Amino acid sequence: MGKFEYIKWRGIHKDKDDDFILFYEVDLDNDRYATRMIEIHKDGSVNPIEEEGFEFITEVPVPTIEEINAEPGWYAEQISEVEFEEIYVSSHYTDKRKKLYKKIIEDVALEISISSFWRKQIFESDKKPIRISSSDVQFLPEYIKEVITKNELSFVAKVVDECDERFDDGMIIFMFYSEEYPDVIAYSGNNPDVI
Repeated sequence: MGKFEYIKWRGIHKDKDDDFILFYEVDLDNDRYATRMIEIHKDGSVNPIEEEGFEFITEVPVPTIEEINAEPGWYAEQISEVEFEEIYVSSHYTDKRKKLYKKIIEDVALEISISSFWRKQIFESDKKPIRISSSDVQFLPEYIKEVITKNELSFVAKVVDECDERFDDGMIIFMFYSEEYPDVIAYSGNNPDVI
């Protein structure tokens, strides 16, 4: 047996039906071919894949994490062998990272919406997205800085004309979403006279 790398690979597309989550056990001693793979279906069900009688399950080498992340809409990260094995033998997958984004996004939206620094950035952005990541956490409370930095989370904030939530007339709507999980969204209504 060779040395292995374990990869989680997510694809996010405009057509949500094309989104995918794959996990690979990549044999680093054999040109990055995968020996095992896991497909996660839309309902969270787990489909472990092995090719009986074949050494590898991929016809081509699995790209590196850097190569995957260079493609728009693709996100990859290294995971541990233990995490891979836990998913491989399970019947249902819950994305812990997405769960973390869902847990923190309301706090991120609130704190950015009350920060003069961030309000000014968003108001003056002319509806262009403003990125909030581990390199851009100034003027945020320590607990949010810590979560964003420790977990390498990234959010986008921007002004939108409308949303499903109701805000008082005259309020400017800020939309916040995760770069990795664009369906994890929060909104805030903001008085344009207060910076």
